[in-house]
Amino acid sequence: MKYQNFVVPLYPIMKKYILLSVFCGWICLLYAGSTTVYTRVSSQPKDGWAGTYLIVYENSKTEAYVWTAEDDKGNYVKATISDGGKIVADNLAAYEVELRSENKSYGIYVKSGDNQGYIYTEAKKNGIEFGKKGAQEFTLQPNSPYVYLFTNTGTQKFCYNATDKRFRIYYDKDKKWTNYKNICLYRLGDTEVEKPKNELDINYVQADFYACTSVWSGTYPYWDVDLTLAAEDSEEALPYIWLQILSYSQYSIAGKYKASWTDGRAGYIHATKSCGSRCAGAYFYSSKAADGYYQVSLIDANIEITKVGKPKGKPNFYTYHITMDITDSNSKVWTFDDDVDVYGVWLECADKKEGIHEDPVPFALESGKHVSEGGTAIDEVATTTDVAHKLMRNGQIVILREDRKYNLLGNRIE
Repeated sequence: MKYQNFVVPLYPIMKKYILLSVFCGWICLLYAGSTTVYTRVSSQPKDGWAGTYLIVYENSKTEAYVWTAEDDKGNYVKATISDGGKIVADNLAAYEVELRSENKSYGIYVKSGDNQGYIYTEAKKNGIEFGKKGAQEFTLQPNSPYVYLFTNTGTQKFCYNATDKRFRIYYDKDKKWTNYKNICLYRLGDTEVEKPKNELDINYVQADFYACTSVWSGTYPYWDVDLTLAAEDSEEALPYIWLQILSYSQYSIAGKYKASWTDGRAGYIHATKSCGSRCAGAYFYSSKAADGYYQVSLIDANIEITKVGKPKGKPNFYTYHITMDITDSNSKVWTFDDDVDVYGVWLECADKKEGIHEDPVPFALESGKHVSEGGTAIDEVATTTDVAHKLMRNGQIVILREDRKYNLLGNRIE
């Protein structure tokens, strides 16, 4: 058999491969995930404010209006806000601005497009002008989650006007801007910020332990403790902070605690809204509030508590050193680092026969001894059916079981 030489026509095949490659490339580009990240900053970034930003009005928790560097109605495009205050999109570079340091203030520089250059505004007027002058100085004032941009002695402010649907610099001699919306700054990149820290004035701490004895002891690898920290022993004292920790011991609050740890283990802090207001919240002074204070929830907390010793002249207390930082729902970080005397109380004490009774029972932290009203600590005494409390009352040792009192012979005396 003779083999016949022949030439395969390659062009039609190559054409098909080329078209297929182009098509696949187009599909890949179409469905590829965006890689450009902008992060909301509501306090100074660790490397300073200078950098590249989007100026944004948050129309909802998930929808952003991004300023398009123009001074017209509808001067924005929409973008999606993801969890954690980020915008991930590759089509917003044309709307980026730079904050450039000018003395102790900042100029706002439009990076590209027809309006490239610094923005400025005429005094006592509404509007934005572009590129004809040098930098106009803006002052930044963080007020989480917003950042206020002021100019001209603070009488003009960069805002979003929901009525006209536009971004603009607005003049208000009274500095109220009641009809305008505050803006946010989203910085290019995964930005770390310096959270403003505020030192707490704490002089009184109370630890309320749940499940003090009997039926719950040893059931779980932790004990629920309501921890209250305040300026003094008063519910009206400010600051007033409450949260719930899972302690390592039935008699002590010593240890390390984090809200980021897993629930159900010793060391966990309930410091989220899902826990409810009982176990994560605070009251702080506020000159702006009509009632003189404002309430926040606690979204994060880190606490380290170490033993110091018994304070003199305060038999119902134990001294701990508490190092703490908590973040409230306004993104403010509050800190405390000092020795403080802590008062211990058992709540919802259980006995096997009659269940739970909720009368609070003071006890000496670290020893687990019950404390009488007079301050004398006596060891707990167990009976055959339940757990009673052995107290010193008016010089006489009595056994207290719920609202009934017995002498050491077992005779009821009240």
